[in-house]
Amino acid sequence: PQVSHYRLATHLGLALLVLVCMFWLALGFRNTPRHPDKNLHRHGLVVLCLTLITIFWGALTAGLDAGLVYNETFPKMGGTWLPPDLLHRNPLWINFFENHVAVQFTHRWLAVTTALAVLSLWGHALMKNKARIIFHLLAAMACAQAALGIATLLSGVALPLAVAHQSGAVILLLLLVYCLYEVRPRAH
Repeated sequence: PQVSHYRLATHLGLALLVLVCMFWLALGFRNTPRHPDKNLHRHGLVVLCLTLITIFWGALTAGLDAGLVYNETFPKMGGTWLPPDLLHRNPLWINFFENHVAVQFTHRWLAVTTALAVLSLWGHALMKNKARIIFHLLAAMACAQAALGIATLLSGVALPLAVAHQSGAVILLLLLVYCLYEVRPRAH
């Protein structure tokens, strides 16, 4: 059965919202010391937003089977940085939601940007001497998730790799939420 990629992305987003809320509440039951840092928390919120947008575009990519086009190379698509059919629909903005090529292109570059943003958050935590084990795990997971995404694409979306990549997105998100919980500012 064919499901709208919009419905797929919305369903995933709502499921992740419930999961993140439950995880945040569960973290509150732990009696571990926190390491509040307002700037690190703000940085983490930006990375969280970017991560959620990337996951949303990943759902669009999966829903459109967009990983089945231009899957011979990474980072280039068909030997070029900008494939010729990237923006062939009108209005132009619709390409980023319904054109297989543009959806995959957007997810690719959002993923690269997200991985770099996670690594910048990890570096920020290192500089502030707040890099607990959870930040190291977050950085390692970001690298693993990027590698899984590339491997999934180059394999022609082999099911085991695709499932691992989708699971990796959830793990990355939860690690990021844990990091945010650790450095959240004290309540006034």
